[in-house]
Amino acid sequence: MSSALEIMDKSYKVRTIIQHSLPPMARVWAPYFSNGSVRFRVKYKTMPVFATELTFNQIVKMPVQEAACLTMIRLTSQMLQRLEE
Repeated sequence: MSSALEIMDKSYKVRTIIQHSLPPMARVWAPYFSNGSVRFRVKYKTMPVFATELTFNQIVKMPVQEAACLTMIRLTSQMLQRLEE
């Protein structure tokens, strides 16, 4: 089992990559840790909050860049779904 410090470090690195990938009007909150997963939340303009989760195992096993890409794909998918509605 990996340490909590490693999970937190990687999670905050993923958050930083997400913040730099989105426009300045998007607000990326600090990662939320609970029940064996890390939740990443983004508020964009006046839209409701977008959120996606990665398990602790996924965070530990994936490189930071890959975890950030997977998270961005999920967040972008949610954004596009809401725009279509």
